[in-house]
Amino acid sequence: METIREIARLLEDIPFTMWLLLIINVAFIVGSMRNLFRIKKGWRGFLPVIAVAFLASGTVVYIGDWGNLPLTFVVILVLIWVCSEDDGWKKMTVGLLFGSTIFAWNALVDNFIRIHSNYFLLPRVLFAVLFFAATRRFAAGKDYDLTPKMWRLVLLLTFVPVGNVLSVVLLSEERWEIGETDLRLHFAVLCLAFVAFVGLLWAIRVLARQRRLEQEALSAKLNEAYYESMEQQHFELRRLRHDMANHLQALSALPSEKKDTYIQELLDNGALAKTLNYCGDPTINAVLSVKENLLRQQNISLELKLDIPEELPFEKADLCAIYANALDNAAEACDGLPEEKPETTNAEPRANNTKNRTIILESRARKGMLVFQITNPVPENVQGQYAGISVQTETFSALSAGKEKSGQAETLPPTTKKDRTRHGYGLRSIRTSVEKYGGHMEIRQEEGQFTLFGYLPMHSATPQQKNN
Repeated sequence: METIREIARLLEDIPFTMWLLLIINVAFIVGSMRNLFRIKKGWRGFLPVIAVAFLASGTVVYIGDWGNLPLTFVVILVLIWVCSEDDGWKKMTVGLLFGSTIFAWNALVDNFIRIHSNYFLLPRVLFAVLFFAATRRFAAGKDYDLTPKMWRLVLLLTFVPVGNVLSVVLLSEERWEIGETDLRLHFAVLCLAFVAFVGLLWAIRVLARQRRLEQEALSAKLNEAYYESMEQQHFELRRLRHDMANHLQALSALPSEKKDTYIQELLDNGALAKTLNYCGDPTINAVLSVKENLLRQQNISLELKLDIPEELPFEKADLCAIYANALDNAAEACDGLPEEKPETTNAEPRANNTKNRTIILESRARKGMLVFQITNPVPENVQGQYAGISVQTETFSALSAGKEKSGQAETLPPTTKKDRTRHGYGLRSIRTSVEKYGGHMEIRQEEGQFTLFGYLPMHSATPQQKNN
């Protein structure tokens, strides 16, 4: 009890001004961390972030003093590793960059700036504000990814500012034993840590943008090739139906022992299994004709509710990206459910039944707007990965689609496939196509059902796109 009373008396002796400065400093450090990392939701993310902010705000760093910096640096890196949802390479690299910059400023303040003890936090608050502004301006955002090779390169470059801070603080004599020339040199070396921070943060942003452009270009190329392949299959199926009279004539001329084989070949082709005209848009018809056949082979039922009376003005590759990727993701989720006999397409699926391997695709084009919604059950073993998800991409002009938007929720659910370096781009591809036309996309998971919803204004398609 005496110890608690002593701590309480010490806290009472702290001036109100110092408390206010500490709270402001912690708030801006927390904001900077949210600009740099994807913080976990709930207490698992909140408590470590607050702890990092307090350590960064209050750690005193004297030149030649081994007491504070090494242990505090390690603790901050561990807390960042715990509270962040990012890849390990990113947490290590950006964590080192974050810590070296904070402690470089603390070393400058504690060794070169003389200020009254009641206001010793004031320079830290000013730095926290500038640090928050820099991370907001130069950080690449939250939903970005670099290859492990890129992260290793940036990590290697990060050793420069980290080495500057550690060498000045740990490999030098104590502050009062250093000459003026050496002090000026130490001051310059610590200042270089800030230049390295801005440069490396900018480099990460450029690398992330370049990788995103490469992924979008690859996705567009794959979608275009995928569409051409489906269009060719669609044409072959239509031709087969058109030539049915010829097939019937051929059957009548064949010997009886060869008729069964010939009929079986026609049935395996699948041209008579389902109509090819789902709606008025040939691209969507091509996608659905292929996907429905693949889903049938996986014992997955597809329920369609389409109201698209005519060809849409959007590019074929974008329509293919939206519908094909959405159905692929839904099929991947259903594939993890126990197999059962597919229900008829006219039957209503049972609500909240994750064992019902049924995908519901609803889409309509009315009043200048294309609306789509895909609903599918989620396997129980991966429902935790989607718990609480509610992601939205804000509506904005296609002309500003390439610009950064502050406050935009960009976190997408991870792929359930083991090889995440080659998978997980389906929703990103859909979002890219939606944003291209100034549209809107939402994903949510409720009671075992995953829903993807979006709309695209048809007037946003340019004349060139309409001609395509």
